[in-house]
Amino acid sequence: MKLGMVNTIQSVEELEESNDLNLIDVRLRDDYECEHIPGAINHCVFEVVFLDEVKASFPDLEAPLCVYGHGRKSLEAEVAAEKLSKAGYRNVYQWLGGIKKWKKAGKETMGSSETCEPEVFLGDQILKVNLEESSVVWTGRNLLNKHRGEVAIEAGLLEFGGGELISVQFNLDMNKITCHDLEGDKLHDVLIDHLKGDDFFDSFNHPESKFFSRRCRVLRDGVPGAPNMEIEGQLEMRGVVAPVIFEAVTGFTDDGKRVAAQASFSVDRTRWGVYYGSGKLFNRLAGHLVNDLIDLEVKIVADLEE
Repeated sequence: MKLGMVNTIQSVEELEESNDLNLIDVRLRDDYECEHIPGAINHCVFEVVFLDEVKASFPDLEAPLCVYGHGRKSLEAEVAAEKLSKAGYRNVYQWLGGIKKWKKAGKETMGSSETCEPEVFLGDQILKVNLEESSVVWTGRNLLNKHRGEVAIEAGLLEFGGGELISVQFNLDMNKITCHDLEGDKLHDVLIDHLKGDDFFDSFNHPESKFFSRRCRVLRDGVPGAPNMEIEGQLEMRGVVAPVIFEAVTGFTDDGKRVAAQASFSVDRTRWGVYYGSGKLFNRLAGHLVNDLIDLEVKIVADLEE
């Protein structure tokens, strides 16, 4: 199938004069309902059914279609135009100025004109961690194999000052360790007993591990979906306290009712006296070798007060 050429609308005036174009707003439905260019219909390019919906609205591949999104720095219009061209539409146009440039030119818009993204300002407050939504997932490895599981969070707090995260702390119940990949296998309890024993975390004598931050620094170049916070603190485990530093993705849920932080990083277990199977501490281990690094995936969620 021969691909159609994608044409670019260069100005607001050119867009206004192109009366024969079928205008498609390819942003989120919520954004479209808040504000859109008059006459535009909405088919969100992020939806997997985007092309199916467009084809239902415009079955004729010769139909002149013009897509637009937020503005030049947001790529949804370009992505949509490319998808339509590859799907066989032969008269595809893109308005890269988007709703942003349309409004800047003082043009009329339609919709509720409400702010789609909830504005949340936390001020100075301390929030309790939602234990059902939060988790700490661990992965341990040797040369050929790995195990992955979870250790229960029993308490935690997020502290905010001036609207920014300034402190994170959470406590882990070291007697509540699970292994996901051995769930239902008779070896599950064997491994868990091994991890809770004195070869690893000595949970009987040290039933709790704690993380508490010393500093939370905003990464100014952070964007949604990428690390935007550096958290430096101390992890107490097996009676030993050692420093930990990692980058985290932080933000609010779409409804503005919860705040969350997530991070993936590795720690060297031997710093906390977990020596079993360490190749740097024992001469020959054969099949008992266990990697020193443990991968941790931490997700901390807190509900905002009404």
